[in-house]
Amino acid sequence: MVARGRAPVRTVLIVVALLVPPSVAWAAWGSGANPNRPDIPTAEAEPSARRPGSLPTPLVQPPGDIQIERDLPFSRLAPLKLFAPTELNAMRNTGVAHVDIIMTMHEDIRFYVYWLLLADGAEPAATLHALDDIYAGGGHEPVEPTPPGVLARRSPEQADLPHTTYHAHYVRGRSVLRVDAIGDPGTAVGDTYLPLLREQVATFPPGEPSW
Repeated sequence: MVARGRAPVRTVLIVVALLVPPSVAWAAWGSGANPNRPDIPTAEAEPSARRPGSLPTPLVQPPGDIQIERDLPFSRLAPLKLFAPTELNAMRNTGVAHVDIIMTMHEDIRFYVYWLLLADGAEPAATLHALDDIYAGGGHEPVEPTPPGVLARRSPEQADLPHTTYHAHYVRGRSVLRVDAIGDPGTAVGDTYLPLLREQVATFPPGEPSW
C-alpha cells in the first residue's frame, strides 16, 4: 500500500456494472440509512472546489487490484452507484464539490478510499458528521479504538445482513477522507480494513495538511 501522487485527470474505470451492479454498492451497506433523519441545511458555498493543483492526492492505495480509479466533480458521482441517495444528499447539502476514488479487490473484500473535497465556504465538519450520522442512525456500531479525529463504524453483527461493512471518516484541511470495506459474512474484513485505516491516517493525518 503506497500513497498516490497527483497525475493528470484519471479516467481508469473497469466496467462498474460488472464489478458493482447498480444499487448493490450502497444497498449492500445494510443500508445504514436513517429515513427519519431531517434534511441537512445546504451550505453556502461556491459550486466548485479549487483543486490543489499538482499536490498529491491524500489517499493510500488499498490492498489488491485496482478496479476503479476516478477523479471527478460531484455532479458525476451518482451514476457510479457507490453511495446511497441519503449519502449523496448529505454530501450535496454540505458542499462536496469534487471526489477522488480508489477501489480495489483483495481476497473477496472490496476496499474504497475517497477524497471528498469541499467547495470554498463549506465546512468539512458538517460533511463528516452528516455522513457518520447516517450510519449511526442505521444502527452501525462504533469501531474502537480508532486514531484520534476519526469516526469509524461497522455494520451490526446480524446473521441476516448480506455483507460486513466498515466506514470511517475524518477531516483533513477543507476535505473529508473516507475509508470503506465490504465483504461477505465470515470474511476477515476487519483484519484487513483496520491496518488500511491506520496506514491512511498515519500517512495523511487529520487536521491541516503541511503541504
